[in-house]
Amino acid sequence: MEEINISFPSSGGNSLAAGLQSTAKAQGTFSDGTQTDLTGQVIWESSDIDVATISATGTVTAQAPGEVDITAAYQGTLGFIALTVTDALLQSVSINSDQLVGGQIFGAKGLIQPVALLGEFSNGEISILAADEVSWSIADTSVASINGNSEVQFLSIGTTTLTGQSQGFSASVQLNTTASEPVGIDITGVDSSIAAGKGGMLTANVRYSDSTSAEVTDSVTWSSSDPTIAIVVDGGANSGKLTAAGEGFVTVSAQYTLDGISVTGTLELQVVPSNLRIEQFSDGFFDSGYSACGSVGSSGGTGCFISSTSTVQKVPAPTWFTLGKFRIFAEGRDWVVDDVSITQFGSTTTRVLGLENGQTIASGSSVVVEAQIQSTNGTQEVETFSIDVISNNGNRTNAITGFYTITTN
Repeated sequence: MEEINISFPSSGGNSLAAGLQSTAKAQGTFSDGTQTDLTGQVIWESSDIDVATISATGTVTAQAPGEVDITAAYQGTLGFIALTVTDALLQSVSINSDQLVGGQIFGAKGLIQPVALLGEFSNGEISILAADEVSWSIADTSVASINGNSEVQFLSIGTTTLTGQSQGFSASVQLNTTASEPVGIDITGVDSSIAAGKGGMLTANVRYSDSTSAEVTDSVTWSSSDPTIAIVVDGGANSGKLTAAGEGFVTVSAQYTLDGISVTGTLELQVVPSNLRIEQFSDGFFDSGYSACGSVGSSGGTGCFISSTSTVQKVPAPTWFTLGKFRIFAEGRDWVVDDVSITQFGSTTTRVLGLENGQTIASGSSVVVEAQIQSTNGTQEVETFSIDVISNNGNRTNAITGFYTITTN
């Protein structure tokens, strides 16, 4: 035996893509020049089985890209051939989508659905082909369209065909555009911060996939994450009516269902305390400047206090004198005044100007209240006095000035 020549007649060369097979042929040449097929008699061997393997009958299987030597041995004579394994080749393609059912893709009008062209390769691997390797087409672009990012948008109710192509392979599926469906709920009607005791009518608007919307306040299911903070009516004539019951954070939800598809909208609320706040900004007897008196709650409290003595002499009688002016602020809600009065320790006649029983102080607004006394002949001492405002839910606020000695004619 002079030599052994190896060839790959089935693949037509010394190159093979990963995953493919080829049959090696061993041709023996004797010293007299005769040749014989030794394929089934030689001992086959691969120099790197991670790149390619070879069976006893000469079947080569390419495993991974690289270089490998194939050896055939017969009665002490060896034959060699170098084999190059290249990247796996694309063998077929198919279209994939989360909404693919039985070879069809369904989508509501207006929705955008990503699709992918899958490639199956010679090594058995399946992967998504890159966008720049794929060509898409749609038979009827009035029903659906597709962009360069492989996203299908469903435009109008109907059916059409989507086709994807790559490297000479193609696949098609049917696209079905269905009626628009709900995708979200928006809740409006009150601010995100609301005072305890206040409320309002909530409105629920459903957003559809085709960018349209509709008011569905009476068709949703209303709920509150904490009814001790906020109460919302579900159903009936007052469905969606919200009442802020206590301080804290709460989530109001509205759930809407159409044709088996449910969407939920939420509104995050903070319920804050409501107060009457009083500030003294002038004094009738001396210039005390601005004095911030603070806020008080249902237990009442002292707003301002000036521990001073002022004497006014030669005051004609009878005359009304201003003891002090106060600004009453309504915070967090509208307040209805149940009672406003001056309480003082002395016999001097008093009155309040600027605020009456039953008057409403709108949320965020204020009124100026003036406390007055009336002088009489002789000397009257007003030891202390307070102006007291009681609201419709029992909250109260008061301001106390100091004590004065007034001398009249």
